[in-house]
Amino acid sequence: MLAIAKGIADGLVAQLGTLVRAVVPNGSDWCAQCDDGQLDARHVVKTVPASHVAGNLGAQHPLVAQIADVEMSPGLTLMAAVSGGAPTVRLGEPNDPLALITHNSS
Repeated sequence: MLAIAKGIADGLVAQLGTLVRAVVPNGSDWCAQCDDGQLDARHVVKTVPASHVAGNLGAQHPLVAQIADVEMSPGLTLMAAVSGGAPTVRLGEPNDPLALITHNSS
């Protein structure tokens, strides 16, 4: 489940478990305003529900209008450990709520 985040963070300094109150432009860079100070960065990767984007980037940010039609739906993720070689398997269609994808990431 963390494969995307791990791939994005590979080789980068990742700040985990930090509550970010806002991400604001700082010249050509960004400033993440946190409860325990601020983090300045050239690039910021942050995952939030679509409904939180305006509060983080400001209501006038162009991204807010671009994602106005994004709908969130609940999901369920079940992670299981298996012994032995687990092949990559895909069952169901990508939009099927009961789709199964496995990957041996050991």
